[in-house]
Amino acid sequence: MALAELTDDLRNTTLDDNGLLFSPHAHARWSDLKLEPIPRFLFRVYTPRPDGFTDETTACSRDATAEKHGSNEDIFATQTPCATAKIIADHLWWTRDERSDNLVSWSSSMLFLIRYIFYRHYDSTDESSLHDIHLLVIDTERFPARTFIRDSDLI
Repeated sequence: MALAELTDDLRNTTLDDNGLLFSPHAHARWSDLKLEPIPRFLFRVYTPRPDGFTDETTACSRDATAEKHGSNEDIFATQTPCATAKIIADHLWWTRDERSDNLVSWSSSMLFLIRYIFYRHYDSTDESSLHDIHLLVIDTERFPARTFIRDSDLI
């Protein structure tokens, strides 16, 4: 794809009304949380074997893809801090058992994700061909505030 076409595609990208925003300040126990600024560009790798659903225009969590109860609820709305911590830990440690996971990971490091592409290619549970592995790039300024949150803020 030519650079001009890619630039036009990025200009025409929009977030539909289905985006779930992080709202820590709406819940008393998280109201003092200081959120770090989000990098201007974020990256995501997807293969034909994702946990959730990702394509050129949509990224959905594992729970949202399966239409699980609670998949449309902000992670900060959990009943206890322990429940919140378990969801975050399961996501970050790639726990594969039956779990809740309403998060979608993005990275500010293209170098890390280039390495991750090869990991997915050689991983025995994926083994996607390099042709079928995609790297997405988004401009976070085109999305509403609180669409993204840093992992360090979640941890």
